[in-house]
Amino acid sequence: MIHEEPTRHSPDKVSSGEIENEQNLPVVLFIDDDEDNLISYKSNYRKNFKVYTANNGVEALLKMEWQIFDVVVCDQRMEGMTGIEVMKNIAKLYPGTIRIFATGYPDYEQLMDAINEAGVYKCVFKPIDHDKLLSYLYSGASLAKAYHDGKYILENLKEKHKKILKEDIK
Repeated sequence: MIHEEPTRHSPDKVSSGEIENEQNLPVVLFIDDDEDNLISYKSNYRKNFKVYTANNGVEALLKMEWQIFDVVVCDQRMEGMTGIEVMKNIAKLYPGTIRIFATGYPDYEQLMDAINEAGVYKCVFKPIDHDKLLSYLYSGASLAKAYHDGKYILENLKEKHKKILKEDIK
């Protein structure tokens, strides 16, 4: 099982600015019970994204409690929770996280459930076309940023509105 801890940087790297770009990378979580797939994802996308992995839905949901993910890519067939069940939980708990469904066994009903019940943004089929998935990851990360920017703006407007209302009452 692959486990990652939040990256700890040495003070000299921080002061030299070596990690500045890394801090701005979109954060992606890959969920798959096949260790080889997780290694492949990490190898293919670590230069473009901050990559985390999980072997199952429970592990993924636990990681999401301490890390904000821009995009999640989840396999369908896993022990315990199916990918659709994981995606439904993510949609409910973390609506700003963009969800991509990955499967080696495409099934029309599963695809419809993934889209209609779990709000999946894109579906990819295994074996993975890495160029296509890379494109989906970038567009998904842009959508996540827009969601979080919009949420931030809305919260600021609400605060300003409350201030104005308090001043009008005085």
